[in-house]
Amino acid sequence: MLLKLFSELEADANGIALSIGRENPFEGLTETSVVVGSYENQGSEIAKVGVIGPTRMDYSANIAAVRAIARYLTKALGA
Repeated sequence: MLLKLFSELEADANGIALSIGRENPFEGLTETSVVVGSYENQGSEIAKVGVIGPTRMDYSANIAAVRAIARYLTKALGA
């Protein structure tokens, strides 16, 4: 279920995808929010990293964390 959700979310210009509450297509996740980012190797997306939390989470902190981890993994794998 999570793999399908992560693959269906559309990233914004900064590479972050966000789905809040009832936007989530799966019934079990309607009270949660999902923040997802991708990391790459040689320009190709190889995996996703994300946070699943309550709809009242600190969005700016979680988006920043997902973005930072995705960038770190991209750099580490590209080295």
